[in-house]
Amino acid sequence: MWRRALIPAVALGVVGLAAGTVLADPTVTGTWKLESRRQGSVSGPRTEVRVWIETAPGGAFKITRQEVYPDGRGAVLSGTGTRSNSGWIRVTFRPVTGIANLPVFNNSNSSTGTFTGSYAISNNKIRGYYRGPDRAGAIVSRYETGNRATAEPLPGGGATPDGGDTNQPPAAGLADLGAKVVRVSVLSDIAISDVGDSQFEQPLGAERPTVSEPAAILKGQPLRARVFIGAARAPSQAIAARLTGTHAGRTLFSAQVNISGTSQDFTVTSSEPVSQKVAINELNVAWKLDEVALGATPLRIYTIHARPIKNTPNDRTNPATKVHFENACRWANGASRNIGQGSDSIAYQIDNQMRHYVHWKDLGNREPAVPDYPKGSEPPVNYKDLGGYVSNGTRSISSLYYPPLEPRQNYEEYTHYRSNFGWWLLDNPTHTGGRCNQQASLVCSIVGTVGLKGQVLYLERTGRGKRTGRPVRNYFYAQGGGGPWNFHGVALIDLDDGSQWIYDGSFSFPPNRKNGTRAWAENAGGPFIGRWADWYYEDFGGKVPADDIPDRWEGVQ
Repeated sequence: MWRRALIPAVALGVVGLAAGTVLADPTVTGTWKLESRRQGSVSGPRTEVRVWIETAPGGAFKITRQEVYPDGRGAVLSGTGTRSNSGWIRVTFRPVTGIANLPVFNNSNSSTGTFTGSYAISNNKIRGYYRGPDRAGAIVSRYETGNRATAEPLPGGGATPDGGDTNQPPAAGLADLGAKVVRVSVLSDIAISDVGDSQFEQPLGAERPTVSEPAAILKGQPLRARVFIGAARAPSQAIAARLTGTHAGRTLFSAQVNISGTSQDFTVTSSEPVSQKVAINELNVAWKLDEVALGATPLRIYTIHARPIKNTPNDRTNPATKVHFENACRWANGASRNIGQGSDSIAYQIDNQMRHYVHWKDLGNREPAVPDYPKGSEPPVNYKDLGGYVSNGTRSISSLYYPPLEPRQNYEEYTHYRSNFGWWLLDNPTHTGGRCNQQASLVCSIVGTVGLKGQVLYLERTGRGKRTGRPVRNYFYAQGGGGPWNFHGVALIDLDDGSQWIYDGSFSFPPNRKNGTRAWAENAGGPFIGRWADWYYEDFGGKVPADDIPDRWEGVQ
């Protein structure tokens, strides 16, 4: 099951509210003042540029651009662009005739043709690239950067871009506004590294969201969010109304607000936690101003135990991506406590629920909120060899051990897997899997994503020859007779009470992997070490004679 709604039965309400009137979708629309220079030129001349951005139907943006010279403004270009998943607005410009203020050039290169621009906007800053005519009409590529400017009329007259239609008559009441929730931004200090500022965006007139992203907060915490409301018309005078947001018939948010323009935002806070568990919480919030519906916004909220920790230094990936939050919260299986074992133990559940990813080709017509593999990517070369069967878009629990000890194919050679530590054991796009210590590092990385501290513990004995000083290792036979083995790696997790607990990643099988105290794990005759065997030189020198076996060693005593 890809999604799990875990909203508590208690009704949620608002305890905090802050309001202000801003530009429609204030992260993008408005007037911008930029400094433009030719690409590759660090010390060359700068040109002032004005850019006006307005909302357009279908989630697009209308962009008007004009270069500004000391002796007057230049010709005007205008076009419509859309925002990509990376946040860049890409626009195709065409020259505009009839509205240019004080044009300073008018030649064949600049009065006709198609030109391009790309702009990224964040925190009232804008940067971008432009390819088109310069003042002399030559086609050039320019780099542009700047800030939001005081709103001013478009070149040649016209309304200041604010997302609304200033030619529309004022609205008489809430029902006449044509208002919708156009954006929701969850306010949280738990960052998801590959998610931007917005969790939901659907501009006025758009038929479907242009942005739908998850957010992460701490379990037991309320949900704070900025809710952006856009309207086709402004009211003739400010209207007092109650903004509410409900999910599954329960009120999540409720606050008194004043509606006075075509675009406003309000910060709301739920009065109760979203969840007390480490879980995926799928909300579908229906918004209203009094009884006037403003549309619904799907919100995917991960509730985690504490701030993410990178427990595996040689993990090649960031533990706080949406794929990692998605899987870690699912594998936590609704647990809520950092205790040693049982159904409510976060680490115990993760250790017993973790599994290999499912490739998008195995999903059929299912579309998970966060897929394990990017659409269009190839599966790992050993994908068909991985344990666990795929059914209904999910993979069953199985061992993650790979490759085999005795390879028969080139892709089974351990050299392909030797860097698979932490999440990279699953994220490696070509060769997935790993040995016991690598699987233990994966357990550490997964619990680190939801805020638990851990490290790999090696059950081993190493030292220096008493007589020769050469590196030596004590091999052991596993409980049950397997071996001899040089070491076994397990995950050592710090619990909230200050103690530590061992979780096995490969010696035992889910859903009942071995777990216990460190003393229990290191005990000869215990769960892993059946008995200690011979000492061998680590520099391939063979068996260590009795007079060179160290009296003291590192590791298990």
